Order: sequence, then structure tokens, then C-alpha cells
Amino acid sequence: MIYKNYAKIALERYGKKVKYFITFNEPYIEFFVAEYLMNMEQSKEPALTRFARGMMKAHRQMVASAEVIKMYHEMNLGGKIGMTFNFSPCSPLDPNNLKDVQASALQEKLLNTVFLDGYFKGTYPKEVVDIFTKYDPAFQPTAADMKILAANKPDFLGINFYAPALVKYDAAEPFEMKWMYVNTDKIKSHNGPVRPEELYKFLVKIKKEYNNPEIMITENGAGFEGEDIKANPVVKDPLRADYIKRHIEAVEKAKKDGVRMIGYFAWSGWDNFEWVFGYTKRFGLIYVDFETQERIPKQSFYEYQKIIKEYKNQ
Repeated sequence: MIYKNYAKIALERYGKKVKYFITFNEPYIEFFVAEYLMNMEQSKEPALTRFARGMMKAHRQMVASAEVIKMYHEMNLGGKIGMTFNFSPCSPLDPNNLKDVQASALQEKLLNTVFLDGYFKGTYPKEVVDIFTKYDPAFQPTAADMKILAANKPDFLGINFYAPALVKYDAAEPFEMKWMYVNTDKIKSHNGPVRPEELYKFLVKIKKEYNNPEIMITENGAGFEGEDIKANPVVKDPLRADYIKRHIEAVEKAKKDGVRMIGYFAWSGWDNFEWVFGYTKRFGLIYVDFETQERIPKQSFYEYQKIIKEYKNQ
């Protein structure tokens, strides 16, 4: 109720000026990565119990989002509203290893499908529900909750995409699978393997399986060790420039193949405090000297500027 009241005030104040609203951002990062995968040793509770508890929190957030979507539509403000998720389409590290294939299929449901089904269909995959209730019996979505999810359809889907997940079987890991920090690239980005073709395939999959919704890429970017060294007049970051270019090409290809793309945003405009990495990693198109606050455009800034000009009238 507190969030709904907050949203009501924001919509009343800005709803006629702002035409796109996002209710929440990245429930998986908040409830599974930050509270669990990044802090595996902070609790004496069984790892699987801690992991499972994240789903009830994510579920409540999705229900709250659906309630605000309903309120927004009833206010007839003339814009669009949705929610943003971080997605990492999953592939087995070794396609010829049956255990890797099985681990990847399960991780796909836990990381992506559970949110997509809940968001668009108002249902969760039975296998996922069984897993969560096994380790957290408190995970009991009510019929009323699911009715709210099913009845209040978003206007668009926000996607934060950085990298796919390469999944391998690992008996020592929770659910006997591992994907975080699995990266076969020779030059590794801070946030996973660079595979723009996986973004394209994922967008086409959503088109086919979820009735071709409108999609906005709300975050997409990368950082690499050895780049982002302060220099004038341009900070060299050729790997980031190439990453941005290739991912925009993947989005444009999906659009040409019928995916209803309505927007793309690079992450991020400036180097900033990353809520996973703090100030230790840089993702900006503009270099920020954190001591003096000096700003210097990077190579990727000019590449992105060039791309915007090319696509401006399309």
C-alpha cells in the first residue's frame, strides 16, 4: 500500500508530462544476486533456503507493479507503463555435456522464464514453483495475487541486458549449477561473455512466446580491464565502443524481423557508483574523474553519437 500511494502521487504529478513509466527495476538482481549470490557466507541458513526466499519478495514486487499498472491505466494519462527485468538467456557451457544441458534448462526457468511468465501470463512454471516451495514453504502465491498479475497487462517490457549466462553443472553449487563468473572470452568484460547474437535470439523468442510485446532495452553496456585510462581529449575504450555497436545491430536486426522495439538505452552515460561494483568498475560513455569531477568523452561516446545520427530518421 505504501508503494501504491507513492506511485499515485508520482503519477498525479508527472503523468501528463512523462509518457513512459517503469514501476520496478531488476527484481532478480535485488533479491537473488545482491541478497544471495554476492553474499553466500553472510548467513548460517541453508543456501537453498536463502535463495528460495527471494522469490516471495520478487512476487510481491510483481504484484505491486501490476496494481500500479492497473491504477495508471485507470487514470487515462495517455502514456505507457511497464517493469524492467535483468535477463540473461542461458546456454550450456558444454552443449555435449548432458549435465550442463540440464543445468542450463533449469537456470533458464529460474532466471528468465519465471519472470516472463508471471509478467505476461500471470502464472509461474510448475517446476519453479515446486522448487521454491520445497525450500521455502512460505512461498504460496494466492489466487488473488495471480489474478492481479493476469488481469493487468503491461504496455511494454523493459530489458536490462549485459550478457548471456553460460551454465555448467557443479555438484558443489546450489542446485548443482554455476553461471556467475563463467566466461570463456579471451578478453573478459566485467559482466559476462560478450554475445550480442544471444540478445537477438532472446528478443525473437519473446516475440514468439509472449505475443510480440513492445520492448525497450533499458540498460545495455560493458566495462573491460585495461580501458578507461584518463586521457585528453578522448579516453580510449575500443572494446566498449565495439560492444555498443554490435548490440545495437542485434536490436536493429530483431526489429527488422518483427520484434516491436520501442527504445534502447546504453548503460551508462557517465561513470558512476555501480550498485554491484561501487566505484571499482566503469561503464560510462563519459569518463568521470571521481576526485575532481572532470568529464571527458570516451571513444564509445562518439561511436554512440554516430549511431544515433545514422538511425535518427528511421
